[in-house]
Amino acid sequence: DDRGPRAPFVWEEPTQEALDKIPKEAPFTGYVTVHPQVAGEDVQERDIAQHYHDGEGIKVISARVVYDREQQRVKMIFIDFEDAESLRNAMCMDLEFRGRPIKIA
Repeated sequence: DDRGPRAPFVWEEPTQEALDKIPKEAPFTGYVTVHPQVAGEDVQERDIAQHYHDGEGIKVISARVVYDREQQRVKMIFIDFEDAESLRNAMCMDLEFRGRPIKIA
């Protein structure tokens, strides 16, 4: 990696400002922050969707993984949730994906 040293990832609770921005009507879409090591892996949409969907507190409709074809890395991930509560719950979770921290914003 030629970008130099990085500060370690520190998970933080979402701010009240971020939670207040959750829409009242669909779509309820969250942006997934991706750990640099995960970004270089093959990430499938179904894997991300299943990782968050628990069928109760978090209901996922779909996930979209956008790749940077030039660098062959994950550029960004979006998850569509069934309702505002699902998005809120996902934003408040401290999760890992493939052993690396991820977060919904």
